[in-house]
Amino acid sequence: MKKFLSIFVVLFVFLFALTSCDFLDSTSTTDSGNTKTTETTQESKKDYKIPNSYSYYEGKDYKEVEAKLKESGFENFEVERLGNLITGFLHKANEISKMSVDGDEKFKSGTYDKNVKIKFSVYSYDNQCPEGHELTKQIAKDSTCSSIGLTTDAYYCATCDEYFKDSKGNKFDASSNVIIAKKDHVLKHVDGEESTCSKVGVVEHYECENCHGLFLDDKATQSCTTEEVTIAKKEHTIVIDEGRRPVSVNEPGLTEGSHCSVCGQVIVSQTFIKWEGCEEERALASELEKTFPQESAKRAAVASITNYFALDVFDSTGNNVDKTKFHNYSDTTNHPENYYMYLIDEGTYSYKSDNTWFIREIKVRSYRYKTEHIINMYVTFDGSKYVTSHWVDARDVSSSQKVVYESSSDAYEVLPSMIVNDRSKTAEAALDHSSELLESTAYRLLQEYLVQVTGDKVNVEEYFGNHGSYQNWDGSWIVDVDCEFKTTAGGKYKKRVQAIIHVNKTVELVAVYNI
Repeated sequence: MKKFLSIFVVLFVFLFALTSCDFLDSTSTTDSGNTKTTETTQESKKDYKIPNSYSYYEGKDYKEVEAKLKESGFENFEVERLGNLITGFLHKANEISKMSVDGDEKFKSGTYDKNVKIKFSVYSYDNQCPEGHELTKQIAKDSTCSSIGLTTDAYYCATCDEYFKDSKGNKFDASSNVIIAKKDHVLKHVDGEESTCSKVGVVEHYECENCHGLFLDDKATQSCTTEEVTIAKKEHTIVIDEGRRPVSVNEPGLTEGSHCSVCGQVIVSQTFIKWEGCEEERALASELEKTFPQESAKRAAVASITNYFALDVFDSTGNNVDKTKFHNYSDTTNHPENYYMYLIDEGTYSYKSDNTWFIREIKVRSYRYKTEHIINMYVTFDGSKYVTSHWVDARDVSSSQKVVYESSSDAYEVLPSMIVNDRSKTAEAALDHSSELLESTAYRLLQEYLVQVTGDKVNVEEYFGNHGSYQNWDGSWIVDVDCEFKTTAGGKYKKRVQAIIHVNKTVELVAVYNI
């Protein structure tokens, strides 16, 4: 019994000692000797988060990673420069080769002590600046989504990609938060769209509203180019257009051609086969070709049509033609939208007289307005100049719709110097800007603009293209659509909106009408 009591007493004393320790830890003594209960405050050793595992950081610029982690509260960093770069083609200076947390090179995302040692092993050149740093002063600035910022003025060496405290190359203290990490991109989702044979498609992607960078994912980790999100046009479905033999001067033949049965685009143009006529007529045409080639007649005709319709050949009053401003056959410079004519079909040529060709149905299209003209005319060469005459609208339209050309015009005269050079296919191809702004992008930009200026939700696509929207010569889109607006209170109203969406992604509002 005594042994049992002894064991009980020992246990009682031990338990009392433990509870006394807890009690002492939970109390503090004031100056007057009184006691009060307090809570023990101890900073958690694992309140600071590293958001990603080791593989995410490999290949990143260590300065940006360090800046992000400093913002999160971490303080203990070490940089090991490997000195293993020679050309910098495969890796860049300051790119992370390995990163370890407390010596662990396979660390996972999670919370860590703020004083844990974070070590960066980075690619660098061996003795990067042996003759000293070439420093340029950088002014303190906030970061953007495309560039880091600086909390204070610093001096930057492009060779070793480092920032220094002063022009002497002294380094900042390790604890200094000089680099401001890049901001996150503000991403806007761009819907994917299949291509057709008449227009390119687009891969689903994201575009930053600030820097307009393109990304394949909503985390902005997979950057891409416009080319990479553009889907090439599909192949045309080709249908053969049968040719025919010429019957007479008034019924010339046609060569075999082809077109796409889906979009209607002409693949191989059909050209007229002229009626050769009798042996005497062929002989006369052959003699005329020797002194006045059909090629010259064609160039003179196109130059004459170009200057007849040109918008930039008038004097300062705007009422009189200034012949010094006339364009040559090969011109494509100095605002071609004001004058250039594509030659769509050369037409057919027949002998008229010893110095005159009759051109039947020469076809041109305006670069700016895409208006087509089909004209019958005479082209005469008098030895010093070419003269076009007897213009007749040969389009297959009613008489009321036909153009009646002036009986005389300065544009009818073409000097030989104006047709010396042939047209350049390369220069003509450079005039095509149709791929610089996708149709879907244009309507998305308009919708975002209307939301910004009205504050209401806008539905553009539901009323897509009601009034004949089209792409302009410079790649911009001329939009004329009905839009439905929805207010924050739930009300609805409609407007007809006319706007220009430019290639640089700005929106120019032209007019808004109530519906």
